[in-house]
Amino acid sequence: MGFERVKGGYGSYRDNPVLSVYSTGTLRFNSVAAREWFDDVDSVTFYVDEEAKRLGIARGDGDYTVRRQDNCVGIEVYGMQALKALGVDPDELESSVRLELEHDPQEGLLVADAAPLLKEVSGGGR
Repeated sequence: MGFERVKGGYGSYRDNPVLSVYSTGTLRFNSVAAREWFDDVDSVTFYVDEEAKRLGIARGDGDYTVRRQDNCVGIEVYGMQALKALGVDPDELESSVRLELEHDPQEGLLVADAAPLLKEVSGGGR
């Protein structure tokens, strides 16, 4: 069997809001999330739902400063405390973990299912 070309790209991550979690404690919202939810926001607030294993993000008036860089797409937040509140030690991550984001109008938050993140860290989180 011969070689077949594999096209580059990030698939749905280009079309859907995504939060990437890094071992440094940095949380990076992709360009879709930045454009749709955080375009005019200087800070965010994190909420943790331990029972449902979800991370909630509220826009503005928050404890976490949003960082933008001219040469990067998307925005970053240093979210070490939010991760620890979720039961995640970022040092245990071997690679970045991507979490899809959805708006929860009932809660008024942007929400990420943290199960993939908890599964990635040793011990399975809390």
